[in-house]
Amino acid sequence: MSGRKGAESFVYLLAIALALLVIVGIAANLGPVVPSGQERVVAELPGGFAGFSNRASRSIDLGSFSVGETQKESLLSFPQLELSANVLGSDGRRYVVNVPEWFESTKRGVRLKFYVQDTNKYGRLVVKWNGKVFFSDFADRGNYNIFINSSYVKSSNTLEMYAEGPGALFWASTVYILKSVELNLEYGPERIIAFQMVPDEISAFDRASLSFWADGEGTLEIKVNGVTAYRGSPKGASEVEFSYLDVPLNSGNNILTFIDREGVYSIQGAALRIFLLDNRSVILRRFNLTEEEFGLLEKGWMKGEVEYNVESVERKGQVTVKLNGNVLGSLSPETGWNSAGFGAEQAQMGENDIEITSTGGYSIPEIKVTLSS
Repeated sequence: MSGRKGAESFVYLLAIALALLVIVGIAANLGPVVPSGQERVVAELPGGFAGFSNRASRSIDLGSFSVGETQKESLLSFPQLELSANVLGSDGRRYVVNVPEWFESTKRGVRLKFYVQDTNKYGRLVVKWNGKVFFSDFADRGNYNIFINSSYVKSSNTLEMYAEGPGALFWASTVYILKSVELNLEYGPERIIAFQMVPDEISAFDRASLSFWADGEGTLEIKVNGVTAYRGSPKGASEVEFSYLDVPLNSGNNILTFIDREGVYSIQGAALRIFLLDNRSVILRRFNLTEEEFGLLEKGWMKGEVEYNVESVERKGQVTVKLNGNVLGSLSPETGWNSAGFGAEQAQMGENDIEITSTGGYSIPEIKVTLSS
């Protein structure tokens, strides 16, 4: 009987052992002892800047002016000119004066102003425009103002200023000393300002900001290359922004036009800032997954996330996160923490590479890699 009982005990113990093995095997396949809601930080990494950054390439001072009245554009300016002539010849001046094409439809004429500081009046002072005499006289000391009508103003012109010889006083020289010589184009009533952009600026152009202090009546309209960028009745500090999508821009000359057809607007301290996109920045970081951590992903017991903290948005766009070349997600994030999930199919045991790119511009100072159940 004792032998039979021993055999039964052995069979019983064997059955228990087999049952325990089955239970352990089932448990191993069902999952580890990882409570739900648990998180493990795999890596904390420094961030950087993703995308394109804005920078003010340059600022153009446009000055102060009034819109809705006669405007002037400087064509020539000299602090002093000395003209002389004797029996051997004349020491005169001849200048080629070009008038830009964008003034053609609104030009009124050119005005030459100067002050005769000193002269012996032995001969005449002569001013010619395109070969036509507009002034010839024994000029006294004082201010002179010579206006040349628009009908005589072409795209390319010649201005001549000289003194005639002393005549019978063959031993002497005629002398005229002129101060504050200014040749201005008069046009209007709109204000026209040209600014230049080079090809590299066009290809990297993001936006432009036109700032000024405004005071006046009527409706102010601002055009860029003939396309309206602003129309309204601004008061005080004002700013107008336009992008490449708003107005056409050219490599070379671009034309700003300020118009007020109902009154007069005073514009003070106008400045144009050009913003360009810097070279694209990419965040590249690396982290390590241990055999245990990869096993948790592979068996589906935990899932992975690449979390990134957006500190500031310089320019809206899409942020794309890749893990080992696999796209985890692409979105236009807000400030704060954002995440992109991954599993064993995107990750690998050992070293893993994170790449964060953007079509906008995002400051991302912190990156975390976590596993969570």
